[in-house]
Amino acid sequence: MFTNNRYIVALFLLALILRLAYLVEIRDTLYFHTLILDAEEYYYLAQALLKGDWWLTTHRTYVHGPLYPALLALLELGGAGLVATRLFQAVLGALSCVLLYVIARRFFPAPTPLLTGLIAVGYWPFILYNGELLATTLTIFIELLLVIQLVRCTDRPSYWSAAGAGVLLGLLIETRSNTLLLVPVALWWLYHRTRSRLLVPFCVGLCAVLAPFLIHNSLVQGTPLPFQGAWSFYM
Repeated sequence: MFTNNRYIVALFLLALILRLAYLVEIRDTLYFHTLILDAEEYYYLAQALLKGDWWLTTHRTYVHGPLYPALLALLELGGAGLVATRLFQAVLGALSCVLLYVIARRFFPAPTPLLTGLIAVGYWPFILYNGELLATTLTIFIELLLVIQLVRCTDRPSYWSAAGAGVLLGLLIETRSNTLLLVPVALWWLYHRTRSRLLVPFCVGLCAVLAPFLIHNSLVQGTPLPFQGAWSFYM
């Protein structure tokens, strides 16, 4: 156990050092302080929340989920600027590397978990997106928490663990709407591992988080989920 904990601390610190080094390297570039494209959109939505537009009636909500803008707004309320927000994301990114190690340790023998963690630590796209004001870092973090929670449902089945998995999946969908595709995967996992007894609390947790989001979008935007199909298809 001590060795495993030592690996966790080492992976976290190494991942954090690399991400902080990257932020130092790009701190004088134009795009470090100037937001464009999706980053600008997220910041716009965060400012709308801070100004009291809780319904997010702006047209820009059509293409983005609300959870990441809400996180940006919360960080700004706490006094965090763009630099501090990137530092926060660096911590989340480092924690994601640890979560990957924990997940790999559950399914694979040594040294696979450690190699998985080390690959995540140095994986360049992870480092890159941890430094961008985009929902990617938060999405990956919640996805990994969801995997751990689903595994917990099979290791120590309980109604609360299943409801927690549903809540996490709801939050994930509110971050990136295309992760709605994971709903049947999660349902299959729970049914395959626990049969049907955890499906109801899972769905209750999912609907409790997701229903207000879908109702809001339907009333304000005319569609239940943020969508930018034509642009994404073109890209």
